[in-house]
Amino acid sequence: VVSIIGRDIVARAVNDIELSATNKAVRIKAETEGQFIAGNGGTGALLLESKSSGTAQAYTGQGDDALGSGVIIRAPKAAVTSLAGEIYLRTATANGFSGSGAVHIDADKGKADIGLRSTNTKIEAQTIDFEIGTPGTATIAYVFNQSQCLLGTPVSINGSILCSSSATFGDSVTTGGAYASVLSENVSKFSGSAGAA
Repeated sequence: VVSIIGRDIVARAVNDIELSATNKAVRIKAETEGQFIAGNGGTGALLLESKSSGTAQAYTGQGDDALGSGVIIRAPKAAVTSLAGEIYLRTATANGFSGSGAVHIDADKGKADIGLRSTNTKIEAQTIDFEIGTPGTATIAYVFNQSQCLLGTPVSINGSILCSSSATFGDSVTTGGAYASVLSENVSKFSGSAGAA
């Protein structure tokens, strides 16, 4: 059935409207705006669900020749914006979900910035690795976990350092002011290269 009707088409039902394609795809095109609203009466959700599996994406063809999976939001020449009272993102590998469970954020293949703004930023992880370098050649420079904090590059500290436990130095310690040990009876002051107090 092919229907071409005048200027406008308005279809309104008192209860439900359902559109279904039994064997193939459904395609809706708008030359300008495409606007959808759910929960207009105060309750209800807007659900976008894909029951496909895998991560294959092949859109070299059009219509039924395109191959995709999952949920894709595409705006190559504009922005994808989300505004909500709360935003929660989670992956799952149980209860029918499959995949590695990983979350990836890519800023133009490592050529652009990622900005975070918050009152407090909390990270819960078994290990945190910071890889420093150009995209494709970055190496692990900083590692944080429950057993150690590994800083693999020179560290510059503009403020004070408070050590509540022991400290081991494999080389010399250089200070521009005083170096003191509160455990010793005599406070030792050094300038330049300092040994153990």
